[in-house]
Amino acid sequence: MYRRVYFDNAASSFPKPQSVVYAVQNILKTNTSNPGRSGHYMSSGIAKEVYSVRKKIADFFGTDETLTIFTQNATHAINLLFFGLLERGDEVIISDLEHNAVLRPLHALKKRGVTFKIFETGNKSVENCEHLITENTKLIFITGASNVTGETLPVRQIAEVAKKHNVLFGIDTAQSAGVVSYDMQKDNIDFICGTGHKSLLGIQGVGFLLMKQPIEIQPLIYGGTGSESLNANQPITFPEGLESGTISTPAIIGLGAAIDFISQNSKYIYEKEKKLYSYAYEKLLKNEFITVYSSEKFGVPTISFNVKGKPSESVCEYLSKKGVCLRGGFHCTLLAHQKLKTTDYGICRASFSPFNNTDEIDYMCSLLNSERLSEI
Repeated sequence: MYRRVYFDNAASSFPKPQSVVYAVQNILKTNTSNPGRSGHYMSSGIAKEVYSVRKKIADFFGTDETLTIFTQNATHAINLLFFGLLERGDEVIISDLEHNAVLRPLHALKKRGVTFKIFETGNKSVENCEHLITENTKLIFITGASNVTGETLPVRQIAEVAKKHNVLFGIDTAQSAGVVSYDMQKDNIDFICGTGHKSLLGIQGVGFLLMKQPIEIQPLIYGGTGSESLNANQPITFPEGLESGTISTPAIIGLGAAIDFISQNSKYIYEKEKKLYSYAYEKLLKNEFITVYSSEKFGVPTISFNVKGKPSESVCEYLSKKGVCLRGGFHCTLLAHQKLKTTDYGICRASFSPFNNTDEIDYMCSLLNSERLSEI
């Protein structure tokens, strides 16, 4: 038996909405000129389309388009924020579920005199976070949702704590944007870092750093911005001053179409992904040979499990031969695997999109029945 099933949407979603495919194809066919770099009509035309997407993203997250910085991906956005904002003596607080995109830059910044603390997530996430705040704490930065278990963090409550202590607050929305709604103004979020190619359903090549209000951030990359060309110093204007080099126009245009799709179908997408998660959770939980690490409570459509006594990568390799695409191993997330005590075998991660269905889950689970496990 072989059936093609894609359950690796937490890494990059597939398939994309047809409107996204059409938008990318159309721009590749009609105008791949460089926005903001030339005065001719094609350049100015594509610049207007890029601005339109910048405005859509800003409206989607509750900020201003001038505070919407395009990046390559969420990792780029996080590095831009950390290296551009943090100085010697600053302290950062993060959760024990953070991706290496958060952990590794902070480790690197220790050489520059920046320190960080890690709070334990769970029933007392908010209290544990607040307990770590000191007079040196400049930023609390947490993931919106774990890329390993799908657990969401209490973003709004922690944002309130940060506001109470006059500390900046930011979130990594790589896993949660497109599933969880955020309003930077109402939710007291100072920074959002995200990517377009996961639950936002865009294509690879574009991410973003959003700010609630103007805050001085030093560029991560210096170079051409399309403005002040006769000035040897980097322009400090937003957003151009933080976007040196040519931006990924096709990916940006695709993200604009993806945001339109999500905005028009948000209720359907949420209910569909919640249904898929609950269905998979119940089916996997009934299998005595499987350990489920994710919670019964739906956060984002990512569920993690292991087949007892089997390395996760072996299980995922076996499923791949049957056509089912999951991710095994350690998911670029040291902290979460230390927390779950899965640094030996890793975890099998299934992550869903609105284009999946329960028949696909049935097929995956049938391959994990007791009589099939000897094939692993």
